[in-house]
Amino acid sequence: MNENVNNSINIRPRFSYYGDKVQIQYNPSVTFSNSRSSIGSINNGKNFSHNHDISGNIELPYNTEFNTSISLSYQPANSSFSTPVNIALWNAYLSKKMLKSQGLELKVSISDILAEKIGYNRYVGGNNISEYTNSFIPRYVLIGITYNLTGNFVKQDKK
Repeated sequence: MNENVNNSINIRPRFSYYGDKVQIQYNPSVTFSNSRSSIGSINNGKNFSHNHDISGNIELPYNTEFNTSISLSYQPANSSFSTPVNIALWNAYLSKKMLKSQGLELKVSISDILAEKIGYNRYVGGNNISEYTNSFIPRYVLIGITYNLTGNFVKQDKK
């Protein structure tokens, strides 16, 4: 019989600033994990990773808004993988609200500005090592128009 023991600790504080025209958030996280197996380990089972999510929003003149976010992910080399995996995913958009009701929005967004999305992840624990890849859409620009309907659209009975 195999007995696996997995221990993990994750620390994830959040720092935010919300002003009238500017909002900024910083969400770091640090994860330590240790795992072992009773039938023998093929590695020391110790992992360390840290992530940093930073986002900001600025309200510009003429009903225009700029938003950006970056997600930094660091997985250092360990006893199972000789190379680290460090990824920076940066996204941004610029939007403009129009019409009297601000109901029409034109938005231009860019995903993966630095072209670092790789679709790869890995896991090490006890006698288990796994790595997997997944499909993804690489860097792209998206132009969108949104019209928000507001109001009461329920017909009133006439008396």
